[in-house]
Amino acid sequence: MICLLDVLSESDMKDWVNITHDHICAVRGSSVVMPCSFTLPAGQTVTKVFWLIDPQKGKVSSDLISKNSYKGRVQYFWNNDNNCTLKLSKLNKKDKAKYHARIETNKGEQNWQSKPAVQLTVTGKCPISHYFSHLRAVAQHLPLPLL
Repeated sequence: MICLLDVLSESDMKDWVNITHDHICAVRGSSVVMPCSFTLPAGQTVTKVFWLIDPQKGKVSSDLISKNSYKGRVQYFWNNDNNCTLKLSKLNKKDKAKYHARIETNKGEQNWQSKPAVQLTVTGKCPISHYFSHLRAVAQHLPLPLL
């Protein structure tokens, strides 16, 4: 079960990266989707999209996929489009953190990291009303399967 606590309607970084939620509550053992989209200035090409946790200013943070505790649980929905959505599976209490999207471009000095973070809380249960709000937001960012 996935729960939404607050919705951000604003985008950051001069409207280049849009993080839909600032706080998501999820149940241990479940999966969570963190919707994200971006629009880059003209003349730039995205070379990599990934997520990181609790970045420290002045330090290089690594992609979640490269961390042992996240191996096999991370899925990115970027496919040379403007989708930077993250899906994290098999949640556990240690996944509680602030998550940031990072967009790298062909112009090395112009790489972008989302300033609004998604604060993930992993608990035993979340209010059902937040679950439905989150599903609506996720549906706007992920392609629906053909029936």
